[in-house]
Amino acid sequence: MAVLPSLSQPLLKIKSASHTLSRQQHEATVALSSPSASWYAAATAYYPLPHDPSIAPHIRDRLHRFRLGFPCFEEIHQGAVDITCDHYQATSPFVLQHYLLKCEATSHLRERLPPHPQPGYPGAAAAAAAVVSSIPLATLTSTVREYPPSRPEAEVTCGLAEAVTG
Repeated sequence: MAVLPSLSQPLLKIKSASHTLSRQQHEATVALSSPSASWYAAATAYYPLPHDPSIAPHIRDRLHRFRLGFPCFEEIHQGAVDITCDHYQATSPFVLQHYLLKCEATSHLRERLPPHPQPGYPGAAAAAAAVVSSIPLATLTSTVREYPPSRPEAEVTCGLAEAVTG
């Protein structure tokens, strides 16, 4: 009597093929010099964020934002927006780059890294992504918890409005 294959075998093959195709498409996007695709490849090396139930959801959201290189809400809708850092009292239109490369509150993240360009200059995005990829998750998590990245008031207000109406 023949034994039928389990459903898990074809599902595993489909999942594997899907991941391979997704990776190939992403690598093609990186080759086309997409800033967000390049950031993701440099910051994550294509490894997912480990699931750790001890990390609060709002901290996980910030970690995902760093790994994906998401600009803030205002940057997405208006382009470069000057935002004042809550920790350093400097204004920068490159919020993630400033937080990872220049902010005094996160200087401990860069102690063992080579010098990097200023936020907004060529190579700064790659340097910021390198900071994300080189820092252990526990260190990055504690930094984000203790020194949250700055957000414009409009983003906070819009986020609350969307949460209430959504």
